[in-house]
Amino acid sequence: MKRSLYSAALGAIAALMLVTPAVAETRVEAITRQLASQGYTDIEVSRTFLGRVQIEANRGGLEREIILNPRSGEILRDYWEVEDDDDDHGGILGESHDDKGGQDD
Repeated sequence: MKRSLYSAALGAIAALMLVTPAVAETRVEAITRQLASQGYTDIEVSRTFLGRVQIEANRGGLEREIILNPRSGEILRDYWEVEDDDDDHGGILGESHDDKGGQDD
């Protein structure tokens, strides 16, 4: 009896460990689908040195990089940058930027 309970608990833990990466993969697929529907092309999915999921995409002079936690699917970073620019117009989506490089008058 004790042995079967132990086996069942071990099986349940193993099943939960397998579900977590599947959630992150589903999140990656959903994000790449959304990027494609928003007109992004050259969508590339890779891993960072720390094992995080990196999604890079381009759309009409805009480069976008999204970093995800592979276990939880949480978006850790969503960065965009205008191509062929002097890096004055990049940042986290949702932040406001002015045309003077962030300096106030």
